[in-house]
Amino acid sequence: MILRFFFVLPFLLLACTQVERDNIYDPGGINYYCRECYYSSSSSSSSSSFNYSSNYSSSNNISYCSGIEYNTLTEFCLDGIVKYKEAIIDSRDGKAYKITVIGSQIWMAENLRYETSNTKCFDNDPNNCDIYGILYDWNTAKIICPSGWHLPSDAEWIALAWFAGSNAGTELKANTGHWISNKGTDNFGFTALPGGFYYDRFRQKGEVAGFWSATAGSQSGSAHFRYFTNINSSLNLAGHYTNRAWSYVRCLKD
Repeated sequence: MILRFFFVLPFLLLACTQVERDNIYDPGGINYYCRECYYSSSSSSSSSSFNYSSNYSSSNNISYCSGIEYNTLTEFCLDGIVKYKEAIIDSRDGKAYKITVIGSQIWMAENLRYETSNTKCFDNDPNNCDIYGILYDWNTAKIICPSGWHLPSDAEWIALAWFAGSNAGTELKANTGHWISNKGTDNFGFTALPGGFYYDRFRQKGEVAGFWSATAGSQSGSAHFRYFTNINSSLNLAGHYTNRAWSYVRCLKD
């Protein structure tokens, strides 16, 4: 079954310099990399520093920075200027994940790499886990996202595709050579990589970027599997029997 969607809005993402990207600091008690950082170097010292000040009062994730309203889930106040957060740190293992805001949703822009028992790397090659993330069984996938994040439901996947537009697959696929053909434009920073999946055996690396949905399938013991391919520009749907399948997890902010 192929679903097609017909609504699109642009979204602009900014980027840190490498110096800024490599420095972690802690607005609001959670470690973040910044998207648009304010970097300063003191003339009286050989060391560089980040100047962070909160300057806000928070209620329902809305705060104020020099009188300007902003969302604390995706932004922070630095020297009186609203800045975008770029990545979170998973406190369980210290791994960092880029984030991207698409419509009203806040997504991890990478597949989860938190190691547990009963997980797989594609072709049992750890290098594939580094590139594409870890493959999880569905029961593990439902509970594996870090605190404050969750495995998205089918409705949430559909909302993502609606916002990305009629060519959602092209818009959300990574613009890299990992795709054997028809790579994406990655206009929303979602960066779906074709890591394949496991269903009785490893399948379709280079051709399919597949993710578990939290939604159970119509057949007993099955769950929905959402995926992009190199042969169309849609968000596609399949049902996988959960005792035979492992797939990737893309976490969504609560």
